[in-house]
Amino acid sequence: MNELFKENAGSENLKSTIEKTSNYEGDHTLLLRERLENINVKNKLIDSLTREYIFRYYKTNPDKGNEIFDKIKAEQEKRLNERIEKVFNSTGINLDEKSNPGYGGFGETGWICPNTELKNIGIDQEGVVSDKQLNLTEAHEKGHGIRHFSENSPVGKWIVNSLDFSNVTVSKEDLEILKSRIGTKNKTDQEIIDFYITNGLKKNPDEIVERMSQLRNYFGMKGNEEFTKEHLDYTKINYIKDTGWPLQIRPFLDAINENSEKNFLDVINNLGV
Repeated sequence: MNELFKENAGSENLKSTIEKTSNYEGDHTLLLRERLENINVKNKLIDSLTREYIFRYYKTNPDKGNEIFDKIKAEQEKRLNERIEKVFNSTGINLDEKSNPGYGGFGETGWICPNTELKNIGIDQEGVVSDKQLNLTEAHEKGHGIRHFSENSPVGKWIVNSLDFSNVTVSKEDLEILKSRIGTKNKTDQEIIDFYITNGLKKNPDEIVERMSQLRNYFGMKGNEEFTKEHLDYTKINYIKDTGWPLQIRPFLDAINENSEKNFLDVINNLGV
């Protein structure tokens, strides 16, 4: 009886902690940088980037790359530190873009677009993106500037296996929003869903990683804190409500199911996110 009480008390304490740390109100970009400077997170990321480098440049003879793993790792650490300094030094602002809240690429500082209209990003409201949504976007794009993984690399496949799209559906409302985008005029509904939703994630490990980063930001994680199943369950219920951005995250969360959940938790905790 006492053991059962202790177990329930521990569970309740965990739920309380998760709820209290959720919907982080600080600067998500600065939070990401702080996490990247955490020695445990950085070491995991350097290891992942080293394995990615060996795949790209020693594809025909990975054993040769593994023989000098430590040498490659030291170089990847140097390059990572240089990117962190560059990427977090500034952010571009595009006042003309109204359909995309931000964009960027590997090694770039990223751009945010304050005049992006909410209706263009799947939010049924008038007006433009909020400061909070721009901050989420900025942090997301900074992440793209810091790390990049190939779809077919061992690390990329590990990331992609975090999601399972076999039962993911897109609502009629979301589909109508997707149909309003440029280049969808002659495409079928399924082609539109595949292009914007399914392929945009399952063929793009970078997008999966930066959405994982968004979830760690959501709970204000500053370092190597464990992202648990309880965090994930809370996220599925509350993240969209708190951020007001369904189209950006819903298919991603829907693809984390009983088939992919274990691997998802493995990646988000061990890649260096």
